[in-house]
Formats: sequence, C-alpha cells, structure tokens
Amino acid sequence: MRRPAAVQSVFARGTRFANRRLILLVCEAEPERRRCAFAAGKRLGGAVRRNRMRRRMREAYRAERKGYLQGCDLVLLARPEAMTATFTELCAAVRELMERAEAARRPRPPGS
Repeated sequence: MRRPAAVQSVFARGTRFANRRLILLVCEAEPERRRCAFAAGKRLGGAVRRNRMRRRMREAYRAERKGYLQGCDLVLLARPEAMTATFTELCAAVRELMERAEAARRPRPPGS
C-alpha cells in the first residue's frame, strides 16, 4: 500500500491480531489481491532503527506469506520487543499472526 489513506482505512476498519513482537491489522479488500504496509513508530528509536525494522519485517513477511490472507489489506506494526528479536524469531512472530488471522477469516461450522 502506498497511499496514506489506504493505510488509515486499515487502521480504522481492520481487525487486530497481536503478539509480544508485532501487531497485524487485517481488512477485507478486493479478491485475489493482497497489499501490505509496514510501520515502526518513533518509540523504536531514530530513523535508522525504524527503517531497519521495516526492512526486517518486510523480509520476514516475504518469507512467511505463502497463501495466507488473499484478498486482504494488511498493516504490520513493530513493537519495541521486535527490535531485539532475531530474524528467525521475527519470522515465527509473523507466521503466528498470519495463521491466527487466517483462522479467524474461515467460517465456523454450525454448532461449534
């Protein structure tokens, strides 16, 4: 996602999934399309640290996206705990959030 209005729309309408390292906001969008934005707030440090965190999140997302969340707009936010995580731990955090979000999208069978 490149437009700030699109990112703000996900913040306003999206469903939030979180763990101790990351927050994932998911909003239904056009079918067969998935867009993702990455954010790191000023609490994480200066511009160099925030940009590094966004690059690491982007790569972790690329490694773990597989077939999750088609037809959704996503925003991935870094928490301070993510700054000290190894890349493997970051990938695991992204995978966990994507799996939880995908499970929440699936319709539940009647009577469950």
